[in-house]
Amino acid sequence: MKSALFISALLLSTPVLAAIEARFIPNPIAQGKSVELVLSSDTPFQGVPNIEILQKDFLIGGQQKRQSSRWVNGQGSTSYELAYTLFPNKSGEIVVDNLQVGSEKIPPVTLNITANTTQQAPKNLTLDVVCQQKPVYPLQKITCSVLLNDEVGIADGQIIPPKTNAGTWEQISTTQLISNSAKSRRYRTDFAFSPTQSGSIQMDPFTFQGEAILDTRPANTKYRSILDFMVAGFGINATQPVMVAGKPLTLSVKEKPTQYQGWWLPSPHVALTETYQMPDQIAAGEPIMRTLTLKAANVLAAQMPIPTVPQTESIKVYSNPEKRSDTTQGGDVQVEITFVPTQPGQITLPEIQIPWFNTSTEQIETASVPAKQIVVTGDAPIQSQPVNPIVKETLSDRQPVQPAPQTQKGLALGWVIALMGGAFALGLGLAILILWRFRHASAKHDKKKPLPDLYPF
Repeated sequence: MKSALFISALLLSTPVLAAIEARFIPNPIAQGKSVELVLSSDTPFQGVPNIEILQKDFLIGGQQKRQSSRWVNGQGSTSYELAYTLFPNKSGEIVVDNLQVGSEKIPPVTLNITANTTQQAPKNLTLDVVCQQKPVYPLQKITCSVLLNDEVGIADGQIIPPKTNAGTWEQISTTQLISNSAKSRRYRTDFAFSPTQSGSIQMDPFTFQGEAILDTRPANTKYRSILDFMVAGFGINATQPVMVAGKPLTLSVKEKPTQYQGWWLPSPHVALTETYQMPDQIAAGEPIMRTLTLKAANVLAAQMPIPTVPQTESIKVYSNPEKRSDTTQGGDVQVEITFVPTQPGQITLPEIQIPWFNTSTEQIETASVPAKQIVVTGDAPIQSQPVNPIVKETLSDRQPVQPAPQTQKGLALGWVIALMGGAFALGLGLAILILWRFRHASAKHDKKKPLPDLYPF
């Protein structure tokens, strides 16, 4: 008996591993809305879900990993969740079966989708992605054009590049309308991908999320008058969320050459230029400004090196923060370097070199600006007014002295001010005189005669 109780207590105290559960949140949903498929377990997931079976009935928008802890009666537990954002592509009942994580099969789960009978479904919306097919090297930019064919009437929305750990996506152009007809519109947006690894890179497709304009007019609507037309309008007063995806992407990236050393800069063309700000006479302690601009085609500015100069005994070097900018052709990096000579004599401003890999010839090259020889004096030049030399002249050589234009202007201005002051004083005096006479005349006119004594003594 005691052994049976001990075994029962042991079984009750041993935690039971719960199976993975799946549920849709919310459920049911209306047509055109997104839903979240949540896989939950009390233990960490062993394996990866086979979510590709969902593509038959859903468009997969994204995924999240969540973990939470809770305490009940002093006992702690942890739950693990995998959440997938899904967009159903039909209405009615969708049963997800054969879903599993690793070797563990998940019980079937059902989603109910209510159809919207008052609004017409979108007609057609497609997304095509055309990427550069030529293999590139790591950090070399790959350009992809995303083409959105709209036969629905898109009100607004955004194009979302796929998430990946193999590189970075960046939008390099605004969305442009490239064709427009009575039935459809076609938009184009350019993106750049900079891979951070070599080999074959597999990525999810681009997606578009937005709002489609819907026609909410009753069927066979006829306008009998302009009033009916004004009341019914165009029938575009409602929108519905839409989402469309292109095809999965596969990009090929070459291996970085093993013999290359230094900052990796792959590009078909790199140029390093300079400009100077240098005084005519250079003295020790006076600054010399040297502006360097590095341009690299088909490379993002964030992945380009900064031109630098080492310190020497005869020159102190100071650098300002670099300025980076991207264009459709490539990236630009500009940096201002200040040289301050510390001693007189002939000094060399050093040559600056930037190694780079030519992706067209597959050769290592160097972009550089040449060294420059300067002569530095010991003392800074004294800025003083030039002294006119003494010139002997005769009386016949003398010319009548003309007043300087500035003096004539000063005298003329003084006379103008004096005349204006006199006119102002004269006008003020006349105004005071007229006002005094007016007040005196009014007082004299209003003065009354004294009344006779009614009760003389």
